[in-house]
Amino acid sequence: MSKTYNPYDNMLKVLEQAANLLGLEENDYEVFKYPERELKVAIPVEMDNGKMRVFEGYRVQHSSLRGPCKGGLRYHQQVDIDEVKALAAWMSFKCGVVNIPYGGSKGAVKVNPKELSKTELKNLTRRYTAMILPLIGPERDISRA
Repeated sequence: MSKTYNPYDNMLKVLEQAANLLGLEENDYEVFKYPERELKVAIPVEMDNGKMRVFEGYRVQHSSLRGPCKGGLRYHQQVDIDEVKALAAWMSFKCGVVNIPYGGSKGAVKVNPKELSKTELKNLTRRYTAMILPLIGPERDISRA
């Protein structure tokens, strides 16, 4: 991402504008300015040529107030934590707007997936999942009673 544009700062601006339009007090939406959890992981993967390569991965859970967090996995060579935080927040808001009982999250790996073979991409995805398991495990992503 360009250093002049920060997706997370943009999300905060839109949140502020929406709150103002709705006449909300800052206490009503303060909690939504910050993700509940952020995780950065180093993902070692053996490539087809036998060499080891380490990728950077992220997982952000924005809000689990409405239920377990849902959100996909993004592969892009320029992804950063601010983009992942913004995408997780947008998922929280989308779930709330359509009234489904989920919170928002997002995962990402800094990689150009077009440069990997299918086997390498599969191994990267599996290793990423294993690395973020402490954040997304069954004891973490459960519905609130």
